Amino acid sequence: MLRRIQGFSLFELLIAISIIATLWTFAAEPLNAFWTRRQIALLGSDWGAALSYTRMRAVQQRNDLTLCAIVSGIVNRCRRDNQWADGWIIFTDSNKNWIVDADETLLVQHDLSLTKRGLSMTSNTLINPFGIRFNALGISTTKATLSIRTSSGPKRYICISNGANVRMGDTSKC
Repeated sequence: MLRRIQGFSLFELLIAISIIATLWTFAAEPLNAFWTRRQIALLGSDWGAALSYTRMRAVQQRNDLTLCAIVSGIVNRCRRDNQWADGWIIFTDSNKNWIVDADETLLVQHDLSLTKRGLSMTSNTLINPFGIRFNALGISTTKATLSIRTSSGPKRYICISNGANVRMGDTSKC
């Protein structure tokens, strides 16, 4: 008596692979758009949390704190333009020179490397002049709009009011 071999034939396997490949081509673009929107939302959330943290610590420490953009690889000074794609630092800036001096404390360093992920983050102007500073009462005089976008598509805005309230949206009108 002959035994029947269990399994798939080569033809059945090729049909299954072609069906999976066809479904993947239809799903790839929506998945890519989803992940891009998710990255933008997470970046906005991280930035809002950094802003809230800076304000809270300024009040707790009764000291001026600064949140500013950094140049990749240089963590002791604020960037001198409106690009936030490399990340940011939060530090005490007692002498208000926008540089982390030996007697000042670096509280947070947040590296981003957004350009490697195809994202950019810029502010609408040079912010005050190089970042956002909170005084011991948690007050900042900064009002700005940051835009986060991909090289090819969606753009989201982070609006910062004078009271350091943060709002994300699809429009630059704050």
